[in-house]
Formats: sequence, structure tokens, C-alpha cells
Amino acid sequence: MNYIKAPLPFLGQKRNFLKAFKQTIKEDFSAYKNATFVDVFGGSGLLANTIKSVYPNARVIYNDFDGYTERLKHIDTTNEILEKIAKKYNFVEGKRISDEVKQAGLNIIKDYENKGAFIDYITISSFVLFSGNYAKDFDELKKYNWYYYKRATPSKYSANGYLNGAQVVRKDGFLLIKEFLDDKNAVLVLDPPYLNSLNDAYLNRFWGVIDFLKLVKLMRPPYLFFSSHKSQIMEFINLEIEILGTEVFKDAIVKKTNMVSFGNMLDPTDYMIYKSGGVNALFS
Repeated sequence: MNYIKAPLPFLGQKRNFLKAFKQTIKEDFSAYKNATFVDVFGGSGLLANTIKSVYPNARVIYNDFDGYTERLKHIDTTNEILEKIAKKYNFVEGKRISDEVKQAGLNIIKDYENKGAFIDYITISSFVLFSGNYAKDFDELKKYNWYYYKRATPSKYSANGYLNGAQVVRKDGFLLIKEFLDDKNAVLVLDPPYLNSLNDAYLNRFWGVIDFLKLVKLMRPPYLFFSSHKSQIMEFINLEIEILGTEVFKDAIVKKTNMVSFGNMLDPTDYMIYKSGGVNALFS
């Protein structure tokens, strides 16, 4: 099934790059339509789902390192909790939710938690907190101020058909790459966290310079690689040979998105860099 965004909130999903990604898969990776695509840093699974929708006969491996499929599995419970929270307050856009109403919402969540239910704190916090703020557990959600933000009722989330046919694994990304390093018919799909990023929306929270350099050292075509202006990827490409002695980005195609505003944040320009196995020209 075609999805233009991930079924549940996930910061860093490539929905603003999805049209270009889909076109690139169709036009430049058609030789791999019956081969293997390895979504190494799977995130929300949006890229893996898109590949599977374009090439249903391809083997698509989705590395669910952040436990996104666990959230999908309990989507009905999440909808139920959000509906009960929404009934506790009168909506006034942009206003802070009173401590009394916030406590009522927390009591609902705690009641489910005490019964052993899975609590999707990322999705719940996306409803009661300002855009870009996430809580990973009850204590973090309790610390934040809650706001009436954008909508009076929560979205009714659904994931019907999402990731159907994809092979879900949960492994260290570097080890997963090594499994397919010598398979020239396996396309590496690489969307690592932003360099030096620290974000509550990820279970694997920090991605540093050493991680980035290790990844580049392992890379080989065919691949699709995502990065950002914040990570200074274009500057790195110009110095790659000098720094690592590799040419993994030489003659790669580079496409970029425009800057997009998320609430009170400005998302840096994203880049999609790829080699499909042939000789390409670098452009931006």
C-alpha cells in the first residue's frame, strides 16, 4: 500500500523526500527490481515500505532498530488512549492545558500502564506537546507542559498494509551492512541520524563523527545515502579522499530538498546521494 508519510509520528522520516526517492528508485534502480534492498537505519519504515510498493518482487529488509513495529502492533490501544485523553478537555488552540486536565490525562495513561498495556509515548506526546517535542516514558511526559495544539481531536491512526512483504530485522547497522557487503545485487539504503544528533525520538540517541566515518568506510555502490546540511555532507565529499582515502561519493548523484519549517524549528536541507552502479555526475 502507498503511504505518503509514516502511519505513526517519527521525527526524521523522509516524507518530504518521498516523491524524489520514489522517482529515483523507479528510474535509476530498475535493474534491482528483483534484487535486495537493505534499509539499514530503518526508522519509521517509510523508505522500506515505498521500495516494496514500487518493486513488490524485491527482497526488502527493514532494520527496525528503534522498535517502530512494536508501536504499530499496538496502534489500536494508542487510538483508545488518545480518544480518552481528548475527552478530558475543551480545546483552545495554542493554550496551555491546565494542571488538572493534564493530571487527568496522565491518570489515563498510568491506568493502562498498570494493566500491562504498551504505551506509545512518542505518539501520545505528539498530540499533547508542541511539534518536535517527544517523551520516551511517563516521567518525561509528566515534566512537560501540555498544550492544545493544532487539533481538538487526535488522529485515528491506521497502518493497514504498511510494510507488508518486508523482512523485519533488528540488528546493529554496521553488522547488517557487513552481511551484504559482497553482494553487488544488494542496494544499501542508508538514512543514519544527523551527525552529532541527540534526540528523544530515537532509541539509539547519539550519532557521532566516528559513527559517520565508520559508515562511509563500509559503503559501496549500489547505495542511496541520506544526510543534511547540518552534517556538512557536501564539505565532507570535497575532502573524502584526503580524510578517508576512499572514493565512495565520487561521481555520485546528489539531490536536495528545500528547508522545511516544523513548528518553531527549521529543518536543515536534506540530501539524497546515490550510486546505482553506473557512472553518474555529481550535482546539487
